[in-house]
Amino acid sequence: MRKALLVINGIVLAIGKCGGPLLMRAYFIHGGKRFWFSSWLTTGGWPIILFPIACAYMYRRRTEPTSKNKLFLMRPPLFVASAVIGILTGVDDYLYSYGVALLPVSTCSIVIASQLAFTAAFAFILVKQKFTSYSVNAVFLLTVGAGVLALRASSDRPDTESNRKYALGFIMTLAAAALYGFVLPLVELMYKKTKQEMSYALVMEIEMVNCLFATGFCTVGMLVNNDFKVIPREAREFDLGETKYYVVAIWSAIMWQFFFLGATGVIFCASSLVSGIIIAVVLPVIEILAVIFYKENFQAEKGVALALSVWGFISYFYGNCGGPFLMRAYFIHGGKRFWFSSWLTTGGWPIILFPIACAYMYRCRTEPTSKNKLFLMKPPLFIASAVIGILTGVDDYLYAYGVALLPVST
Repeated sequence: MRKALLVINGIVLAIGKCGGPLLMRAYFIHGGKRFWFSSWLTTGGWPIILFPIACAYMYRRRTEPTSKNKLFLMRPPLFVASAVIGILTGVDDYLYSYGVALLPVSTCSIVIASQLAFTAAFAFILVKQKFTSYSVNAVFLLTVGAGVLALRASSDRPDTESNRKYALGFIMTLAAAALYGFVLPLVELMYKKTKQEMSYALVMEIEMVNCLFATGFCTVGMLVNNDFKVIPREAREFDLGETKYYVVAIWSAIMWQFFFLGATGVIFCASSLVSGIIIAVVLPVIEILAVIFYKENFQAEKGVALALSVWGFISYFYGNCGGPFLMRAYFIHGGKRFWFSSWLTTGGWPIILFPIACAYMYRCRTEPTSKNKLFLMKPPLFIASAVIGILTGVDDYLYAYGVALLPVST
């Protein structure tokens, strides 16, 4: 049951993460200008969660008929913790909305991929998340992928925006990634520390309270900024028409609820790190959709960043899912060579020559000089890498020996 919930929530999270940013960007590029209203829409669809909560309540009434059955299971301490996280989410909504307003969706999405690094760091601090070499490699690659964009940040700047606004959008998006990277492990910590027995029905209640308080925070911002007075006029002046203005707003709220419910559900079924990984996994899809629907430029630095991101995804899922299963399959179906299995762990290194060649061609195109070389490594770094490589080889053998004798789960 838990695995099925994980798959369902992962799909819901992916749908929300794809649809939310695209609809938010549609609001801004077609005439929307209200940052607080856009932030409000990110969590303003929280009443939608009342429907599955009511369904869970009716199911409990039918299967466990007792006078103790209540519509809401949450107790005051958990309510207070959820409210605090909700306010932090509201701040994050505003930072993210500001970034999406100033950056192309494809750029914004790659910057948000750096959220995984923050999630990993805070998960290690708050919930003592354990890491493998593969998960560390994935976090590193995703972070570097986002950093590549900063090297030539203004190359895809819209003509209507100044370098200052573009840089501000980049900073706000990075801040949003850092804050939500903190929120995800904080939710996991709340699950672990609560004295209530956790269930998926309770997870939905927690998410509803989170979104309720985040929406309340953004509502205060809208009141101060007079957004409620301006929205009707903005709808009339919307490039796609008044009706489509409200359609975009409503569907944006729905998509973001998918995102938040899926994210907290994955944390419940697995961990905050897995939730962060899935958020990052949909990056290539968002990239492609942004290029198709919004005709955004896809320059070389985005290609390099995307390649690093995909490489990071593959590294994580191979190390935590595919690699151990395939290695175990080798042993249980007759394989007996520990050293061969160890060799396979790193024997695919020639694959890395492809992204190295891509990086070399990118350098030649952007910085044409006779000093450009295919390999940048100097002898001291080569020696250090070689020593680490030998240690990795020893680790490969130890790991292969363990997989041969133990079940994958153990």
